[in-house]
Amino acid sequence: ILKSEAKRSGHIRMGIADVSGNIKYTDGETANISDRVHFTNAKSGARGISDPLVSKINNNIVVCYGVPIKDENNNITGVLVAVRDGNELSNFTSSIHFGNDSQIFMVNGKGVTVAHSNKALVLRMDNNFENVKKDPALKSLVDLESRMLKGENGVGEYTYDKTTKYMGFAPVKGTGWSIAVTVPKSEIMAGVYNLAERMAIIFAIFIVLSLAASFYISSNISKPIKLASDCLNVMATGDFTKEVPAGLLKMKDETGALAKSIGIMQKSIRAIIQEVAKETANVNDVLLKANGDIEKLDKNIDGITATTEELSAATEETASSTEETNATSEEIEKAAESIATKLQKGSESANDINKMTIKMKTESVSSKESAVEIYNKTKVSLQDAIQKSKEVEKINELSEAILQITSQTNLLALNAAIEASRAGDAGKG
Repeated sequence: ILKSEAKRSGHIRMGIADVSGNIKYTDGETANISDRVHFTNAKSGARGISDPLVSKINNNIVVCYGVPIKDENNNITGVLVAVRDGNELSNFTSSIHFGNDSQIFMVNGKGVTVAHSNKALVLRMDNNFENVKKDPALKSLVDLESRMLKGENGVGEYTYDKTTKYMGFAPVKGTGWSIAVTVPKSEIMAGVYNLAERMAIIFAIFIVLSLAASFYISSNISKPIKLASDCLNVMATGDFTKEVPAGLLKMKDETGALAKSIGIMQKSIRAIIQEVAKETANVNDVLLKANGDIEKLDKNIDGITATTEELSAATEETASSTEETNATSEEIEKAAESIATKLQKGSESANDINKMTIKMKTESVSSKESAVEIYNKTKVSLQDAIQKSKEVEKINELSEAILQITSQTNLLALNAAIEASRAGDAGKG
């Protein structure tokens, strides 16, 4: 039965060992396996599997599996052992490929290599924890294998022999082993680089498409804005006759709103210009009328100027009369003094004449002062009248007053002359 099962399952041999470890295989070979792990684990009631080891029968690399055999009372009475080719694990790991230059290996709980594409490493039970003592360059790899021995899952990076590799590892359940896959970083990154190149190409295409779309969109946006700008430039030159394009006014976006606002502004400015032109015509009429009034005022000013010249001549005449009055007064004063001297020697009539003379002198002085006062007032009034040349009627009234004063002054001067003449005659008598 065991031979048939060994053949069916691909085992090298199978056998049953007693509790002392003595075993007889299906091929007739016998051995004592009491020191083997797969036996001791099975004897304790658990399933056991050995690391790849050298067979005690033919020194080949084998892997042994052991399961306990129990009686009706659940007592272990022996161990069923199956022996398989130890290179199967290495063949299995070699059959797995990840990329072009990957490596897969397995280590046991002590770091011993139990499967590797390089079967010589398995045969000599290679252990990097021992190798690192002689080759410190293995330290980064040993650090990762230390995590493997702890049963961890993980990924790491190590460098050995100037080659940087990524390593992923995970425990193999039920065996105490851990399997690892190593791939050169350059090979892993090649895919990334290819992806980056593809992304760069896609990005470049996206940029080109974006630029094209942006150009198309900006053209559709900038063209209406350019038309609106042209309309504003025309209006800036003072030409408000050019209408806003109907196409812009029909647009429903912000550009259309801008065009409508430009149209409203254009109409408003037109209305303002028309109103300004109308008001300008009105102002022109007012200016023409004002010009006529100014011409009339010029004529009135010419008349005032002539009147003022006449007043000036009259004033000069008055001044001459006043000077004559002053001279006459002086003569009267001298005559009065002479008469007063003679009256001391004369009669009562001389006294009367003397009194009359004194009276005449007083009146003459008073007339002189009145004439001077009238002259000064006339001069001030004349200056005020000249400054207020528009008040023609007042100037005429003032002229009449001056003429009257002049007449009175002349009359007073004449009276004084007559009295002086009389006084002179009386003095002679």
